[in-house]
Amino acid sequence: NVSLGAQYNTIGGDTPGERNVIAYNHDGIVVLGTGTSHNTVSGNHIGTDPTGTLDLGNAYHGVLLAEGAQDNSIGDGNVISGNEEYGVFINAFSGPVTGNSLFGNYIGTDATGQEALGNGWSGVALANGAQNNTVGPGNIIAHNGQDGVQAGGSGTTGNVITQNSTFGNDKGIELGGGAHGGIEPPVVTNVGLGSIEVTGTACPLCTVELFANGDDDGEGETYAGSTAADGGGGFSVTLQVSPGARFLTATGTDPISGTSEFSAPYPTGLSWVLLPVVLRAP
Repeated sequence: NVSLGAQYNTIGGDTPGERNVIAYNHDGIVVLGTGTSHNTVSGNHIGTDPTGTLDLGNAYHGVLLAEGAQDNSIGDGNVISGNEEYGVFINAFSGPVTGNSLFGNYIGTDATGQEALGNGWSGVALANGAQNNTVGPGNIIAHNGQDGVQAGGSGTTGNVITQNSTFGNDKGIELGGGAHGGIEPPVVTNVGLGSIEVTGTACPLCTVELFANGDDDGEGETYAGSTAADGGGGFSVTLQVSPGARFLTATGTDPISGTSEFSAPYPTGLSWVLLPVVLRAP
């Protein structure tokens, strides 16, 4: 545990020799308590074996931040997978939990980011008044038993979910119980040909992030770019995406409310074109 006002400590590091393997516990890593701040958790395998490929999940959560923990960093390079409940639980049930950041982690995959090693519940959960935390950029949040990122409760607000790769979950982002002020997701209304010209509507003055997807499951597989909605909520942006990007989704982020769920998927009209290869004898 990192608790009782502990500050400026590091669990893990950038090299394999600094890595901790944290498995078969109640919770993997617990960061809690008023004044517990500016600690860093990076490069660890939390719920897996040393290779980051086998499930040795902790009985509850991989990482728990609670009871007043503020301004701590979970990233980058942690593998937080195979845990029985949430991968990361940011829970303000008995004190404000704010300003924490979660970036560059594998949450629900193995250490390559390619194979499924899901957490039993959601990859990331924010609850009971967690405010102004940031999930992203650069997390791969995939193959979890429930949602990629879940936020619950009317006091849970101002959390930013940005530039992650989210796929293979029940929903990419789930807002419940009035979380994030019930912010509505954007609506993509048109996609042009060639370079992807995207127009739509979102919350006025929101930051709109666009994601390319190979299927229509409504998550956000590959971050494709962002723009700002105008005062009336309209937005327009030109993107460069691969021909395999068959659908686009979008999120809207308001600095007060936080980030919306993903929009409904919108077809791009693009698909892979496979051409025959003809070999001629000389």
